[in-house]
Amino acid sequence: MTSPVRRAIPTRRPHCRATPTRAAVAVAGFTLVEVLLAASILAFVVAAFTQAIVTGQAHAYQAVQETRAVSAAEALMAEIATKPYFSTGDTALDPGPETGETRATGFDEIDDYHGHSEAAGTLTDAQGAAYPDSYAKLARAVAVATASNAATVFGSNYSGVWVTVTVTDANGGTWELERFFPEPQE
Repeated sequence: MTSPVRRAIPTRRPHCRATPTRAAVAVAGFTLVEVLLAASILAFVVAAFTQAIVTGQAHAYQAVQETRAVSAAEALMAEIATKPYFSTGDTALDPGPETGETRATGFDEIDDYHGHSEAAGTLTDAQGAAYPDSYAKLARAVAVATASNAATVFGSNYSGVWVTVTVTDANGGTWELERFFPEPQE
């Protein structure tokens, strides 16, 4: 009689795990060099975005300051434009205010504004109300000069005055607004 052959059946033990090889461990994570390289790239990207944002904010601030300066110049020029060329009984230009005359007491003609200036932080509107704090770094001055302006369309020269309103800021920025006011014709 032949004896039956027994075969060994491999059994698995659930509580036993195979020990990972060194190659398997190395694939499971990043090396220090890889981590440092990734951190460097991330730092460059963050720095570039930060620089772009800072530059954008600086340009936006500059645009706001320029808008305020031009607005302050236009407001003063509009105030000047409401005044007559000559005051009552006056027939000649004498740039600058008459004795005792100030903007607060009321300039009565265009040339009275010659030499008028407002220091930074003291800007006021036509009614004497102070400008908001956002205008505190701006100063403005007015110059009035007699001139003859050629009007080639009409083929003649017109006498009048050039009014220049200059606005400056604490950073050295300067904005000028000029306008020619012709002398009234009789």
